[in-house]
Amino acid sequence: MGKWRWLAGALAVGAWVALSASPASAETLTAGCETPARYERLTAWAYYTQSDAFHAWYEFQYRLDGLDLGDKNNVNIWIYQNSNVVWDYRSPDSLTPSEVHTLTLDSPVFTYGGFAEWTKFQGIFDLRLSGDPHCYGRTQPI
Repeated sequence: MGKWRWLAGALAVGAWVALSASPASAETLTAGCETPARYERLTAWAYYTQSDAFHAWYEFQYRLDGLDLGDKNNVNIWIYQNSNVVWDYRSPDSLTPSEVHTLTLDSPVFTYGGFAEWTKFQGIFDLRLSGDPHCYGRTQPI
């Protein structure tokens, strides 16, 4: 059994080396949303590379904008494959508004391209002296 785990790990590392050696194959997906009052907006990007039937998700960027936002904003991110969450992230509750924030993964998240895949983002906006509205945006499926 240990031999098979080692082989699976070696294949994943090999796939990542092959993918990262070819930056021309990098792809970008965009997402965005607005709160119902339309005063707050999330704009987000998901980056992945593809090779054969696999996708390697390696970086995410996001920006939160709005009127009179505080400094305790945050973003949650999920990668879906066939309606199942395969990875998630919760940002610190300290994102500065009107600034692009970047999350680069130490190790990419691999998904199989034979399934529908997408990324969902949730923007949570820190409003002073009020509740914190939120909105969800998702990329187009690949």
